[in-house]
Amino acid sequence: MIIVGVIFVKLVIGFSEGQQEVQETTDEARTIANTLLSSGFPKNAADENYRYDYSEFRVGLTNDDYKIDNAKLAKLLEFNSDEANYEKLKSIIGTNLDFYVVLQDRTGNFLQDFGHPEVRGAETEDQINSKLGDLNPESGGVKKLSGLIRIIYYDNDPESENTGEFVKMVVRVWE
Repeated sequence: MIIVGVIFVKLVIGFSEGQQEVQETTDEARTIANTLLSSGFPKNAADENYRYDYSEFRVGLTNDDYKIDNAKLAKLLEFNSDEANYEKLKSIIGTNLDFYVVLQDRTGNFLQDFGHPEVRGAETEDQINSKLGDLNPESGGVKKLSGLIRIIYYDNDPESENTGEFVKMVVRVWE
């Protein structure tokens, strides 16, 4: 009976430690989503002449009416080219963890994506899962993967009337 009690206690402790570790990536996913859905600072960061001071800058994709600002999104996508820029992007988002974000329309089409360079460019959920599985193969893939979905208004053609729509912003974070 004592052995069963010891095994039970070890299982409960192990489960609660694992749950706490996943909670850290879940909290980070929430923080990244909140940062991206904010207007960011400073307010003039989307200005083409703005010179980024990474210690004083946080990216935000929306403007004051909580719609994606296409100029801000374009600036963020400039960091979407290689590993060095990905590290800068992590800095201005304010995270040390790896992440990947995709904007999807209501039918599941990928409109924009940014984040980890080895995951970017996926066109389906299956491709994302495959690319995530290919990361860190020596240790069995990514660890402590968390994700969340936020809904945001996005108009990818602001020159045309009534072309915007509500889209899913899917944020994935892992260690």
